[in-house]
Amino acid sequence: MACNGCAAADNRQLEAALAACGLQVEIIKDCQEQHDAETTTTTPGADRQRTGAAAKL
Repeated sequence: MACNGCAAADNRQLEAALAACGLQVEIIKDCQEQHDAETTTTTPGADRQRTGAAAKL
């Protein structure tokens, strides 16, 4: 069984990893939005798919 200090350290490590992951998601989302703004032609249905995927987040 892990000690309380070990569990607290694990929690801090997991929280830091989650925060880093969240930042990466934001960066990817911003890049997708910028790419969409720069793209003049779109594939039919692509916007609906991305909107549906974003709604799941």
